[in-house]
Amino acid sequence: MNLLYCDADDIRFLSTILEDVKAISGDADTRSIERKGMNTVKTILDEALGGYRDERRQDDISGDESRNAIDLECVGDLEDVNDETWTEEWEFVKLCKWILDQAQAIYLEGDEECGHIVEKLESRLSDLKTTKGTSGRARGEETLQDEEPESTRNSSPISLLPVELLQHIFRLTALSRHWVRIPLVLSHVNSHFRTIVLGIPSLWTVLDDSLSMPIVELYATQSGDEPLVLSFRTDYLFGKSSHSAQDWFDFLSRESARVERVTVVGTSPQGVSSWGRRFDGYADDELIIFPSLTTLVISLSTDSHDRALCPTWSHFPFLRELWIQGCWCPGWVGPQDPFPPTLRHLRLSQITSAPLTRILEALSGVLGLVGLALADCTLDLEEAVPPLSSRVTLACLDELEFERVRAADMSTISLYLSTPNLSSLSITYPLLSGGTADFPIPFTVAHPQISSLRILDCRLTSNEWGMALRNLDNLANLHIRASSLTDGDLSMLEEGTVAPQLVHITFENELDLTTSFIERVVRAHPNVESVVLRGWAANNVSQGVVETISKLVRHVIVDVSDGVQQENENGSEEGYASSSDESYWEGSDFEEDDGWLSGDQEVVARAKVPSF
Repeated sequence: MNLLYCDADDIRFLSTILEDVKAISGDADTRSIERKGMNTVKTILDEALGGYRDERRQDDISGDESRNAIDLECVGDLEDVNDETWTEEWEFVKLCKWILDQAQAIYLEGDEECGHIVEKLESRLSDLKTTKGTSGRARGEETLQDEEPESTRNSSPISLLPVELLQHIFRLTALSRHWVRIPLVLSHVNSHFRTIVLGIPSLWTVLDDSLSMPIVELYATQSGDEPLVLSFRTDYLFGKSSHSAQDWFDFLSRESARVERVTVVGTSPQGVSSWGRRFDGYADDELIIFPSLTTLVISLSTDSHDRALCPTWSHFPFLRELWIQGCWCPGWVGPQDPFPPTLRHLRLSQITSAPLTRILEALSGVLGLVGLALADCTLDLEEAVPPLSSRVTLACLDELEFERVRAADMSTISLYLSTPNLSSLSITYPLLSGGTADFPIPFTVAHPQISSLRILDCRLTSNEWGMALRNLDNLANLHIRASSLTDGDLSMLEEGTVAPQLVHITFENELDLTTSFIERVVRAHPNVESVVLRGWAANNVSQGVVETISKLVRHVIVDVSDGVQQENENGSEEGYASSSDESYWEGSDFEEDDGWLSGDQEVVARAKVPSF
């Protein structure tokens, strides 16, 4: 790299900046990741200043020579003048502005040691503005004229995008990655990006305990009045000094009115218990109340489920969504400390030997519950059977989900829960259990109003499937996966009188079903709008039949199993998603609240099927 139009003052100034940078970047490997950015500045300055002959530089710095404008020669053998290797050329002002951008970014993040470098650079550039032209150097006219914006001089394509579009892209990036350091990374790109990022408060709302407290305070300031999303690793938080944990709780005390979502993760019950105790005993019994908190996640990966303590639920008076994973203490909830009555969605997962009595007591206080999910949970088999008088009615419950829960436990829970207005039922049977008809048949018979049914990994006979489906006159959404179905098992769907309101059909990993059967089902149900067939055997998929189905419905999606590749009409190979691929399952049709096929509504109007 070569420097252009630099005089002795410029070299002296850059040399002092280099010394300052070396002083704060020398131990970057043991400091914060933000400080490491100064290593780049040091490397650039070393290369730029190293290009000047030592003897000429010493003469310049000594001050014995005239300060008139001079062009200093770059090191290099004269024989290499014809070398075509490209070398970047920087003007003094351009280099100073670039270094200032880097130093300001780090200073912005709370690194006070960069403050004096920022001040020196700003002072130098300010002096050049007022004295430009007095030296008679060409540099003055070329680099300082009207301070033309760097974005127009560089004209990089992304810099020419409208600010509003870049803001939208940055917001989408933050949402998709959900990475706490996104605003810091974006602000390091250039001054244009930094200005945009600083003007988007919503980018600075996600915090976790990996951030130092100065940066946490920076986020709180830059986010304005936006709601905050916080994540804590209790073992990490309380494994550090008590002062660090106290700083966090002081911050929570000040900003509690802005906190909208909190995730607490621990690998031991001690960490979660410490977190709970700090809430209950903060600052001489002064409670931290979160009036804006709507979502709370508490996750514990340990077998000592009954030793973790949680703060009293009165801390969260307006909680709407609660997920408890891996921990359930008998004293967590009960008549003395019920769940907040505002709770609308509750998910309990990876809880073993859960006492049914405690669950019923917990649910009795949240009669407005809309969604209830139990995943990988087991009931306490040694608990005495509670009287039927303890039965709880959840009149507002709309969605009920069981994931890998024993059929006997599902039947027991449903016996003590009355859900008269339930519209959505999802059942995933435990791996290799095969599933039984003991729960779905009596439950669907008792709930004819169900409009969405999702059954995964269940083995029922044709007669049992008929008993489970014939009573569901309001069924609009049917999703079945990996249940070893044949066309004959669901032959009742070829009758228009079974599930006459059917609108959306999804069959996944059903290797023995055929598209001819799907066509007959679609013809018997004129209201069907979408058909999704994933993980199917290629030899059961007929292109002609699928093309016929695509003319009868609005959306068709077909993926064959195991990533099978077939030749399309043009003779080229076309790949299909593999059902064994982990990423294949990430886009579930049921993950969004906006609709049954929310992920597919804007994707396909025609099937992507192999040609045979």
